[in-house]
Amino acid sequence: MALGFVSARPYAEHLGAFLDDPDVDGHVLRTLLKMRAPGFARDAKLLLHSDKSWKRRWAKKYLDQHPSPQ
Repeated sequence: MALGFVSARPYAEHLGAFLDDPDVDGHVLRTLLKMRAPGFARDAKLLLHSDKSWKRRWAKKYLDQHPSPQ
């Protein structure tokens, strides 16, 4: 919760390292959305295939806001 603000964006790289942890990946992605932190589209795409609908929803929202470069 303490990092879910745009002003905490400098910490996005540190937080993004946890996108491969299935225990917190959805929460991390939601926090990155709140930070408006670009650069994690590749990891967000992996969550599109999650068995949890809320993770898929956050991944889709992230990719809508921060599309991956072609």
